[in-house]
Amino acid sequence: MRDDIIENLDLFKPSGDTPVDGSDGRFTRYRANLLVDNTDIGGAPIVYEDNPSYQNLIGRVEHIARLGTLTTDFTLIKPGALHRANGGYLLLDAAKVLMSPFAWDGLKRALNAARCASSRSSACSASPPPPRSSPSRSRSASRSC
Repeated sequence: MRDDIIENLDLFKPSGDTPVDGSDGRFTRYRANLLVDNTDIGGAPIVYEDNPSYQNLIGRVEHIARLGTLTTDFTLIKPGALHRANGGYLLLDAAKVLMSPFAWDGLKRALNAARCASSRSSACSASPPPPRSSPSRSRSASRSC
């Protein structure tokens, strides 16, 4: 980051009528995107997700239409219920999870991998990334959770 600031030192110098407050978006690359802030919670977070869709559980990457194309950046990453419940409890209605397309598979994948990741293609479409195949298990020996 230091090298980038040195290369773009002119951004930090006031020039004429342009204030150096970043209101024009020049400093977006230096911003932080805090997904979840649980500092005000006295203990472990308890999150109830009433609509457990894939995007509401895993999170999503939003897009902005600019000049006819969809663009995104790190500030448009939005947390899911798994992020909000990290270190605490996530309460779900099992029937709703099973009724929502891809929610159960995404939830199992995130819990098995101990990480919550959404590929760029899944953030744009309704389908999640394909499940990873395990080389240690054959198809006939694999079982569903």
